[in-house]
Amino acid sequence: MKLRAAAIIVVALAAQGACSAPGDGRAATGGGPTGGTGGGAGSAGAGGTGATTDGSAGSGGISVDAGSGDVLVEAAVCAADEVAAEPVPVNLYLMLDRSGSMAGTKWTHATAGMSAFVQDPLSAGLRIALSYFPSDANDCDPLSYSTPKVLLGELSAAAAPADAQEQLLVDSLSTTKTTGLTPMYPAFVGQLGYCTSVAKKNPKEKVIAVLLTDGSPGGCTSSTNTIANIAALAASGYGDSPPIITFTIGLEGSKEAELKQIAQAGGGEAFFLGGSQNVQQDLINKLQQIAGGELACEYLLPESDSTGKPADPAKVNVDYYPTSGAKQGLFKVASAQACVPNGWYYDDPVNPTRIILCPATCASVQNDAGAKVQILLGCETEIPS
Repeated sequence: MKLRAAAIIVVALAAQGACSAPGDGRAATGGGPTGGTGGGAGSAGAGGTGATTDGSAGSGGISVDAGSGDVLVEAAVCAADEVAAEPVPVNLYLMLDRSGSMAGTKWTHATAGMSAFVQDPLSAGLRIALSYFPSDANDCDPLSYSTPKVLLGELSAAAAPADAQEQLLVDSLSTTKTTGLTPMYPAFVGQLGYCTSVAKKNPKEKVIAVLLTDGSPGGCTSSTNTIANIAALAASGYGDSPPIITFTIGLEGSKEAELKQIAQAGGGEAFFLGGSQNVQQDLINKLQQIAGGELACEYLLPESDSTGKPADPAKVNVDYYPTSGAKQGLFKVASAQACVPNGWYYDDPVNPTRIILCPATCASVQNDAGAKVQILLGCETEIPS
């Protein structure tokens, strides 16, 4: 339990006679040390109904400061149930272009970068699926991509082979070869379909589609296999409930404007590595940025407190503990559009399941490796004044 400090409200009032503060720290009236019923002023207070500072209701909760003649009304202290903030689980479906133009150093750097990413201890806890396009030669059937080559599974802190998912991903990346053209649209149809099925089964979790390519759509039906159609699909996924977020990564040969068109429609971001001198490391950094950014700034709304009592969304508060410096109490705002410094908001104001940090707050947490976020249940939610 953690006590949420109560506000002290100062009310100007002319004192009648000498007054003294109550000895036990609670509000007092009617001549007694604790609140009592009485219509007139007593030696330690004034009549009326009030509250004691130990959280219990009392009568006549007004005490008079003998020095100034001001009346102090102290609200009840709220006992909050403090729990560690649990990050929203992140599911990544990585779709890698393996067309003929990827052969050589591009393929070597791309597969090595992805392998290093899944082996990095910082990736522990992520759930990752992996597939490639084309699936076979020039496969234009979306069903060929609806089931990943490596099914979705969670990475652990252990190294392969103890981490079975890591081993599956590394083995797949090391044995897959380049071939064929670029059926990007049917590949994305299958990728988005799989992501949607995961999101529907796990509505409280985050699902992300990552599309990595070195070119534009090619092969299949040219009127269908287009950037415009892929962007439209990305927009439909992002507009779904729960939403699917799409990120794109472009190697040399891809077009930055096309990558942005897809990612922006899908609520994500485009990363263009075309001119990079260190594609492998840059790819690792971008994948970590995608996963880390999504992981650090959203937390599950607890379903209940430590006693099993259902959490009341109107009585939830969030505290941020930086590595150094004092604790910072955060404030709830109505939506992302209403964000303020030290702000947070719910994913759904009516039926919330996630606590989302505002961009500035998120940046502070992401840039502080030792930061801790705590959720407090049971006290009236604090909002900006």
